[in-house]
Amino acid sequence: MNTKIWIFLLAGLACNSENAAKIVNSAPEATITVPSDGDSLMQGETVFLRGTVSDNNHSNDELTASWSSGAVPLCS
Repeated sequence: MNTKIWIFLLAGLACNSENAAKIVNSAPEATITVPSDGDSLMQGETVFLRGTVSDNNHSNDELTASWSSGAVPLCS
């Protein structure tokens, strides 16, 4: 078989998308710690929010977090 054909066939196998390198970025994690699940809150009451956020692929100084209720920002 012609050398050019072999090179073409080997290149085609090497470029198979199933064998391509893949970048995996795990999802960040956010947890609301205050208020606790099940806490009762009164309408009009000031509520203090506390939470934690982490991401295995980024350091803390690279993360940005915000609080919202649907599309309404709660803290800027």
